[in-house]
Amino acid sequence: MRGRVRADIVVWSTLLLFTVAGLVLLSEDAELSADALRLVGANGRPWLVLPAAAIACGALAARDWLMRCSWPVLQIACAATATTWTACLLSTRGVVYDGTEVGTSLGNALSTWLHDVNDLAGWLAPLIVGACAAAACVLLNAAVQSLSGGIQARRLAPVLALSPVASFVADGALVLSVLSVSGVLALSAMASERGRGLLWSTGLGLASGVLLVASALAGFAGTAAGVGMLCVYFLRRRSLMILVAGLGALATLLLTWGVLGWSWPQEFGEASAFRLDRSEALAAGAVAAAVIVAAIGGPSLRESLRKVRGTPSWPIMITGVVAAVLAMITRPVALGILPAAAVWVPLLSVAASAPPRAAETPDGPATVSMVLTAGCGLGVALAAALLV
Repeated sequence: MRGRVRADIVVWSTLLLFTVAGLVLLSEDAELSADALRLVGANGRPWLVLPAAAIACGALAARDWLMRCSWPVLQIACAATATTWTACLLSTRGVVYDGTEVGTSLGNALSTWLHDVNDLAGWLAPLIVGACAAAACVLLNAAVQSLSGGIQARRLAPVLALSPVASFVADGALVLSVLSVSGVLALSAMASERGRGLLWSTGLGLASGVLLVASALAGFAGTAAGVGMLCVYFLRRRSLMILVAGLGALATLLLTWGVLGWSWPQEFGEASAFRLDRSEALAAGAVAAAVIVAAIGGPSLRESLRKVRGTPSWPIMITGVVAAVLAMITRPVALGILPAAAVWVPLLSVAASAPPRAAETPDGPATVSMVLTAGCGLGVALAAALLV
Protein backbone atom coordinates (compact mmCIF):
# COMPACT_ATOMS: atom_id res chain seq x y z
CA MET A 1 0.00 0.00 0.00
CA ARG A 2 1.44 3.35 -1.05
CA GLY A 3 2.06 6.05 1.52
CA ARG A 4 -0.53 8.41 0.03
CA VAL A 5 -3.20 5.72 0.11
CA ARG A 6 -2.39 4.95 3.73
CA ALA A 7 -2.65 8.65 4.56
CA ASP A 8 -6.06 8.82 2.87
CA ILE A 9 -7.32 5.87 4.89
CA VAL A 10 -5.95 7.27 8.15
CA VAL A 11 -7.56 10.67 7.56
CA TRP A 12 -10.86 9.09 6.59
CA SER A 13 -10.83 6.69 9.57
CA THR A 14 -10.18 9.56 11.98
CA LEU A 15 -13.00 11.59 10.44
CA LEU A 16 -15.34 8.60 10.65
CA LEU A 17 -14.62 8.12 14.36
CA PHE A 18 -15.22 11.80 15.10
CA THR A 19 -18.43 11.72 13.07
CA VAL A 20 -19.83 8.72 14.94
CA ALA A 21 -18.85 10.26 18.28
CA GLY A 22 -20.45 13.56 17.29
CA LEU A 23 -23.72 11.90 16.30
CA VAL A 24 -23.82 10.07 19.64
CA LEU A 25 -23.22 13.29 21.58
CA LEU A 26 -25.80 15.21 19.53
CA SER A 27 -28.45 12.50 19.67
CA GLU A 28 -30.68 14.70 21.85
CA ASP A 29 -30.30 17.83 19.71
CA ALA A 30 -33.53 18.44 17.77
CA GLU A 31 -31.67 20.03 14.85
CA LEU A 32 -28.57 17.84 14.57
CA SER A 33 -29.62 14.36 15.65
CA ALA A 34 -29.29 11.44 13.25
CA ASP A 35 -33.06 11.36 12.84
CA ALA A 36 -33.33 15.09 12.11
CA LEU A 37 -30.58 14.85 9.51
CA ARG A 38 -32.45 11.92 7.90
CA LEU A 39 -29.62 9.48 8.50
CA VAL A 40 -32.08 6.97 10.00
CA GLY A 41 -34.31 4.89 7.73
CA ALA A 42 -37.81 3.53 8.19
CA ASN A 43 -39.06 -0.06 7.91
CA GLY A 44 -35.79 -1.23 6.43
CA ARG A 45 -34.91 -4.77 5.36
CA PRO A 46 -31.39 -5.42 6.70
CA TRP A 47 -31.04 -8.78 4.92
CA LEU A 48 -30.85 -6.98 1.55
CA VAL A 49 -27.35 -5.87 2.48
CA LEU A 50 -26.20 -9.38 1.49
CA PRO A 51 -27.08 -9.13 -2.23
CA ALA A 52 -25.70 -5.59 -2.21
CA ALA A 53 -22.40 -6.91 -0.84
CA ALA A 54 -22.36 -9.61 -3.53
CA ILE A 55 -22.90 -6.96 -6.21
CA ALA A 56 -20.00 -4.90 -4.84
CA CYS A 57 -17.69 -7.93 -4.75
CA GLY A 58 -18.56 -8.81 -8.33
CA ALA A 59 -18.01 -5.27 -9.58
CA LEU A 60 -14.65 -4.91 -7.83
CA ALA A 61 -13.51 -8.36 -9.00
CA ALA A 62 -14.30 -7.34 -12.60
CA ARG A 63 -12.14 -4.21 -12.42
CA ASP A 64 -9.41 -5.61 -14.69
CA TRP A 65 -12.01 -6.81 -17.18
CA LEU A 66 -13.51 -3.31 -17.29
CA MET A 67 -10.13 -1.99 -18.44
CA ARG A 68 -10.18 -4.35 -21.45
CA CYS A 69 -13.79 -4.52 -22.60
CA SER A 70 -15.32 -2.20 -25.19
CA TRP A 71 -16.74 1.12 -24.05
CA PRO A 72 -20.43 0.25 -24.73
CA VAL A 73 -20.06 -3.01 -22.77
CA LEU A 74 -18.49 -1.10 -19.86
CA GLN A 75 -21.39 1.35 -19.83
CA ILE A 76 -23.94 -1.47 -19.82
CA ALA A 77 -22.12 -3.24 -16.98
CA CYS A 78 -21.96 -0.02 -14.94
CA ALA A 79 -25.66 0.67 -15.54
CA ALA A 80 -26.65 -2.82 -14.36
CA THR A 81 -24.40 -2.55 -11.30
CA ALA A 82 -25.64 0.92 -10.34
CA THR A 83 -29.31 -0.07 -10.75
CA THR A 84 -29.13 -3.15 -8.54
CA TRP A 85 -26.75 -1.57 -6.00
CA THR A 86 -28.93 1.51 -5.53
CA ALA A 87 -32.17 -0.47 -5.35
CA CYS A 88 -30.72 -2.83 -2.73
CA LEU A 89 -29.36 -0.02 -0.55
CA LEU A 90 -32.60 1.96 -0.75
CA SER A 91 -34.59 -1.12 0.27
CA THR A 92 -32.09 -1.98 3.02
CA ARG A 93 -32.27 1.49 4.51
CA GLY A 94 -36.04 1.69 4.21
CA VAL A 95 -36.79 4.91 2.34
CA VAL A 96 -40.19 6.56 2.71
CA TYR A 97 -41.67 7.86 -0.55
CA ASP A 98 -44.14 10.28 0.97
CA GLY A 99 -44.74 12.49 -2.04
CA THR A 100 -43.89 15.61 -0.05
CA GLU A 101 -43.29 18.71 -2.15
CA VAL A 102 -39.51 18.89 -2.40
CA GLY A 103 -38.56 20.93 -5.44
CA THR A 104 -39.95 22.38 -8.63
CA SER A 105 -42.38 21.06 -11.23
CA LEU A 106 -40.75 17.88 -12.55
CA GLY A 107 -39.23 16.91 -9.20
CA ASN A 108 -42.59 17.19 -7.44
CA ALA A 109 -44.29 15.18 -10.17
CA LEU A 110 -41.78 12.31 -9.87
CA SER A 111 -42.01 12.39 -6.06
CA THR A 112 -45.78 12.01 -6.21
CA TRP A 113 -45.49 9.24 -8.80
CA LEU A 114 -42.94 7.34 -6.71
CA HIS A 115 -45.30 7.60 -3.74
CA ASP A 116 -48.15 6.11 -5.78
CA VAL A 117 -45.94 3.38 -7.26
CA ASN A 118 -44.61 2.47 -3.82
CA ASP A 119 -48.16 1.97 -2.56
CA LEU A 120 -48.85 -0.46 -5.42
CA ALA A 121 -45.56 -2.39 -5.38
CA GLY A 122 -42.93 -1.71 -2.73
CA TRP A 123 -40.10 -3.14 -4.83
CA LEU A 124 -40.78 -1.02 -7.92
CA ALA A 125 -40.01 2.47 -6.58
CA PRO A 126 -36.41 1.59 -5.53
CA LEU A 127 -35.89 -0.04 -8.93
CA ILE A 128 -37.05 3.11 -10.74
CA VAL A 129 -34.75 5.27 -8.62
CA GLY A 130 -31.93 2.78 -9.25
CA ALA A 131 -32.49 3.06 -13.01
CA CYS A 132 -32.25 6.86 -12.78
CA ALA A 133 -29.04 6.54 -10.74
CA ALA A 134 -27.66 4.17 -13.38
CA ALA A 135 -28.43 6.68 -16.14
CA ALA A 136 -26.62 9.37 -14.15
CA CYS A 137 -23.64 7.00 -13.72
CA VAL A 138 -23.49 6.37 -17.47
CA LEU A 139 -23.61 10.10 -18.22
CA LEU A 140 -20.89 10.87 -15.67
CA ASN A 141 -18.74 8.15 -17.22
CA ALA A 142 -19.20 9.81 -20.60
CA ALA A 143 -18.30 13.23 -19.19
CA VAL A 144 -15.12 11.92 -17.52
CA GLN A 145 -14.17 9.98 -20.66
CA SER A 146 -14.46 13.17 -22.70
CA LEU A 147 -12.64 15.44 -20.25
CA SER A 148 -10.00 13.12 -18.76
CA GLY A 149 -9.69 10.26 -21.24
CA GLY A 150 -10.76 6.65 -21.43
CA ILE A 151 -8.21 5.26 -18.97
CA GLN A 152 -9.30 7.48 -16.10
CA ALA A 153 -12.98 6.90 -16.91
CA ARG A 154 -12.52 3.11 -16.87
CA ARG A 155 -10.66 3.24 -13.55
CA LEU A 156 -13.35 5.43 -12.05
CA ALA A 157 -16.37 3.45 -13.29
CA PRO A 158 -16.65 1.09 -10.26
CA VAL A 159 -16.49 4.04 -7.85
CA LEU A 160 -19.42 5.74 -9.58
CA ALA A 161 -21.46 2.55 -9.93
CA LEU A 162 -20.96 1.62 -6.26
CA SER A 163 -21.73 5.04 -4.83
CA PRO A 164 -21.66 4.98 -1.00
CA VAL A 165 -24.50 7.51 -0.87
CA ALA A 166 -26.90 5.56 -3.10
CA SER A 167 -29.31 5.01 -0.21
CA PHE A 168 -29.96 8.78 0.09
CA VAL A 169 -31.40 9.23 -3.43
CA ALA A 170 -34.97 9.05 -2.23
CA ASP A 171 -37.22 11.68 -3.80
CA GLY A 172 -38.01 13.01 -7.24
CA ALA A 173 -36.12 16.28 -6.93
CA LEU A 174 -32.86 14.59 -5.90
CA VAL A 175 -33.17 11.83 -8.51
CA LEU A 176 -33.91 14.13 -11.42
CA SER A 177 -31.44 16.80 -10.30
CA VAL A 178 -28.51 14.38 -10.24
CA LEU A 179 -29.60 12.82 -13.54
CA SER A 180 -30.15 16.09 -15.38
CA VAL A 181 -26.97 17.73 -14.06
CA SER A 182 -24.97 14.69 -15.18
CA GLY A 183 -26.63 14.99 -18.59
CA VAL A 184 -25.75 18.67 -18.95
CA LEU A 185 -22.12 17.95 -18.05
CA ALA A 186 -21.90 15.03 -20.50
CA LEU A 187 -23.48 16.97 -23.37
CA SER A 188 -21.28 20.01 -22.71
CA ALA A 189 -18.13 17.89 -22.67
CA MET A 190 -19.04 16.11 -25.91
CA ALA A 191 -20.17 19.32 -27.64
CA SER A 192 -16.82 20.98 -26.91
CA GLU A 193 -14.65 18.14 -28.23
CA ARG A 194 -12.31 19.07 -31.03
CA GLY A 195 -12.93 17.30 -34.31
CA ARG A 196 -16.69 17.06 -34.08
CA GLY A 197 -18.58 18.41 -37.03
CA LEU A 198 -20.38 21.74 -36.87
CA LEU A 199 -23.80 20.08 -36.92
CA TRP A 200 -22.98 17.68 -34.08
CA SER A 201 -21.36 20.35 -31.91
CA THR A 202 -24.22 22.79 -32.43
CA GLY A 203 -26.87 20.15 -31.76
CA LEU A 204 -25.19 18.93 -28.57
CA GLY A 205 -24.67 22.53 -27.42
CA LEU A 206 -28.34 23.38 -27.92
CA ALA A 207 -29.34 20.16 -26.16
CA SER A 208 -27.17 21.06 -23.17
CA GLY A 209 -28.97 24.40 -22.88
CA VAL A 210 -32.38 22.75 -23.10
CA LEU A 211 -31.41 20.17 -20.48
CA LEU A 212 -30.15 22.95 -18.21
CA VAL A 213 -33.66 24.38 -17.99
CA ALA A 214 -35.01 20.86 -17.47
CA SER A 215 -32.56 20.58 -14.56
CA ALA A 216 -34.05 23.70 -13.00
CA LEU A 217 -37.53 22.23 -13.46
CA ALA A 218 -36.37 19.05 -11.72
CA GLY A 219 -34.96 20.76 -8.64
CA PHE A 220 -33.35 24.01 -7.59
CA ALA A 221 -29.91 22.40 -7.32
CA GLY A 222 -30.10 21.54 -11.01
CA THR A 223 -29.20 25.10 -11.92
CA ALA A 224 -25.66 24.33 -10.73
CA ALA A 225 -25.22 22.54 -14.05
CA GLY A 226 -24.89 25.99 -15.63
CA VAL A 227 -21.70 26.56 -13.64
CA GLY A 228 -20.27 23.26 -14.86
CA MET A 229 -21.25 24.01 -18.44
CA LEU A 230 -19.46 27.37 -18.40
CA CYS A 231 -16.38 25.79 -16.82
CA VAL A 232 -16.22 23.06 -19.47
CA TYR A 233 -16.46 25.55 -22.33
CA PHE A 234 -13.93 27.81 -20.60
CA LEU A 235 -11.56 24.88 -20.09
CA ARG A 236 -11.67 24.01 -23.78
CA ARG A 237 -11.83 27.61 -25.02
CA ARG A 238 -15.10 27.13 -26.87
CA SER A 239 -16.71 30.50 -26.21
CA LEU A 240 -19.07 30.17 -29.17
CA MET A 241 -20.61 27.08 -27.54
CA ILE A 242 -21.60 29.25 -24.57
CA LEU A 243 -23.73 31.33 -26.94
CA VAL A 244 -25.23 28.22 -28.56
CA ALA A 245 -26.11 26.66 -25.19
CA GLY A 246 -27.46 30.01 -23.98
CA LEU A 247 -29.81 30.21 -26.97
CA GLY A 248 -31.11 26.72 -26.22
CA ALA A 249 -31.63 27.59 -22.56
CA LEU A 250 -33.30 30.92 -23.35
CA ALA A 251 -35.71 29.38 -25.85
CA THR A 252 -36.67 26.63 -23.40
CA LEU A 253 -37.01 29.09 -20.52
CA LEU A 254 -39.35 31.31 -22.53
CA LEU A 255 -41.35 28.25 -23.59
CA THR A 256 -41.80 27.00 -20.03
CA TRP A 257 -42.69 30.49 -18.83
CA GLY A 258 -45.25 30.97 -21.59
CA VAL A 259 -46.78 27.49 -21.49
CA LEU A 260 -46.41 26.48 -17.84
CA GLY A 261 -46.27 29.92 -16.27
CA TRP A 262 -43.15 28.78 -14.42
CA SER A 263 -40.77 31.41 -13.00
CA TRP A 264 -37.56 29.95 -11.59
CA PRO A 265 -36.40 33.14 -9.77
CA GLN A 266 -39.73 33.43 -7.98
CA GLU A 267 -39.87 29.77 -6.94
CA PHE A 268 -36.23 29.76 -5.84
CA GLY A 269 -36.78 32.90 -3.77
CA GLU A 270 -39.82 31.42 -2.04
CA ALA A 271 -38.01 28.16 -1.24
CA SER A 272 -34.81 29.74 0.00
CA ALA A 273 -36.56 32.40 2.07
CA PHE A 274 -38.06 29.74 4.33
CA ARG A 275 -34.64 28.19 5.00
CA LEU A 276 -32.77 31.47 5.37
CA ASP A 277 -35.23 32.58 8.05
CA ARG A 278 -33.55 29.92 10.18
CA SER A 279 -29.98 30.81 9.26
CA GLU A 280 -28.38 29.53 12.46
CA ALA A 281 -30.02 26.11 12.19
CA LEU A 282 -29.18 25.99 8.48
CA ALA A 283 -25.51 26.79 9.13
CA ALA A 284 -25.23 24.19 11.89
CA GLY A 285 -26.97 21.57 9.76
CA ALA A 286 -24.79 22.35 6.75
CA VAL A 287 -21.58 21.91 8.76
CA ALA A 288 -22.84 18.65 10.26
CA ALA A 289 -23.95 17.39 6.84
CA ALA A 290 -20.60 18.26 5.28
CA VAL A 291 -18.70 16.31 7.93
CA ILE A 292 -21.01 13.29 7.66
CA VAL A 293 -20.84 13.31 3.86
CA ALA A 294 -17.02 13.43 3.98
CA ALA A 295 -17.08 10.38 6.24
CA ILE A 296 -19.66 8.47 4.20
CA GLY A 297 -17.82 9.27 0.95
CA GLY A 298 -15.02 6.97 2.06
CA PRO A 299 -11.31 7.00 1.16
CA SER A 300 -12.17 7.42 -2.54
CA LEU A 301 -13.65 10.85 -1.85
CA ARG A 302 -10.58 11.81 0.15
CA GLU A 303 -8.36 10.57 -2.69
CA SER A 304 -10.35 12.60 -5.21
CA LEU A 305 -10.08 15.81 -3.20
CA ARG A 306 -6.34 15.27 -2.85
CA LYS A 307 -5.92 14.90 -6.63
CA VAL A 308 -8.13 17.75 -7.75
CA ARG A 309 -5.12 19.62 -9.20
CA GLY A 310 -4.35 16.71 -11.53
CA THR A 311 -7.71 16.23 -13.24
CA PRO A 312 -9.24 18.03 -16.24
CA SER A 313 -12.61 16.98 -14.81
CA TRP A 314 -12.54 19.71 -12.19
CA PRO A 315 -15.68 21.39 -13.69
CA ILE A 316 -17.66 18.34 -12.55
CA MET A 317 -16.37 18.73 -8.99
CA ILE A 318 -17.19 22.46 -8.92
CA THR A 319 -20.70 21.62 -10.11
CA GLY A 320 -21.07 19.14 -7.25
CA VAL A 321 -20.09 21.72 -4.64
CA VAL A 322 -22.45 24.39 -6.01
CA ALA A 323 -25.30 21.90 -6.35
CA ALA A 324 -24.87 20.72 -2.75
CA VAL A 325 -25.01 24.31 -1.46
CA LEU A 326 -28.13 25.14 -3.49
CA ALA A 327 -29.83 21.91 -2.44
CA MET A 328 -29.17 22.55 1.26
CA ILE A 329 -30.49 26.11 1.01
CA THR A 330 -33.75 25.16 -0.69
CA ARG A 331 -34.58 21.69 0.67
CA PRO A 332 -37.55 21.59 3.09
CA VAL A 333 -36.49 21.20 6.71
CA ALA A 334 -38.86 18.26 7.20
CA LEU A 335 -36.90 16.19 4.66
CA GLY A 336 -33.52 16.73 6.31
CA ILE A 337 -30.43 18.48 5.05
CA LEU A 338 -28.13 15.46 4.81
CA PRO A 339 -29.61 13.84 1.66
CA ALA A 340 -29.39 17.18 -0.16
CA ALA A 341 -25.61 17.20 0.25
CA ALA A 342 -24.92 13.46 0.12
CA VAL A 343 -26.23 12.73 -3.37
CA TRP A 344 -23.53 14.89 -4.98
CA VAL A 345 -20.64 12.75 -3.70
CA PRO A 346 -20.23 10.96 -7.10
CA LEU A 347 -19.49 14.31 -8.76
CA LEU A 348 -16.92 15.10 -6.09
CA SER A 349 -15.23 11.71 -6.54
CA VAL A 350 -14.32 11.98 -10.23
CA ALA A 351 -10.68 12.88 -9.53
CA ALA A 352 -10.04 9.60 -7.70
CA SER A 353 -8.62 8.09 -10.90
CA ALA A 354 -6.51 11.14 -11.78
CA PRO A 355 -2.75 11.45 -11.40
CA PRO A 356 -1.51 13.28 -8.28
CA ARG A 357 -0.45 16.15 -10.53
CA ALA A 358 -1.26 17.14 -14.10
CA ALA A 359 0.64 15.30 -16.87
CA GLU A 360 1.58 12.40 -14.59
CA THR A 361 0.36 8.81 -14.96
CA PRO A 362 -3.08 8.02 -13.44
CA ASP A 363 -2.59 5.81 -10.38
CA GLY A 364 -5.96 5.30 -8.74
CA PRO A 365 -8.33 4.71 -7.23
CA ALA A 366 -6.67 2.18 -4.96
CA THR A 367 -8.44 -1.17 -4.60
CA VAL A 368 -8.48 -0.97 -0.80
CA SER A 369 -10.04 2.50 -1.04
CA MET A 370 -12.82 1.23 -3.30
CA VAL A 371 -13.50 -1.69 -0.97
CA LEU A 372 -13.75 0.59 2.07
CA THR A 373 -15.88 3.10 0.16
CA ALA A 374 -18.35 0.42 -0.92
CA GLY A 375 -18.31 -0.78 2.69
CA CYS A 376 -19.36 2.71 3.78
CA GLY A 377 -22.46 2.46 1.60
CA LEU A 378 -23.32 -0.94 3.04
CA GLY A 379 -22.64 0.19 6.59
CA VAL A 380 -24.74 3.34 6.36
CA ALA A 381 -27.72 1.52 4.83
CA LEU A 382 -27.50 -1.29 7.42
CA ALA A 383 -27.09 1.11 10.36
CA ALA A 384 -30.07 3.17 9.15
CA ALA A 385 -32.20 0.04 8.99
CA LEU A 386 -31.17 -1.16 12.46
CA LEU A 387 -31.60 2.25 14.13
CA VAL A 388 -35.29 2.52 13.28
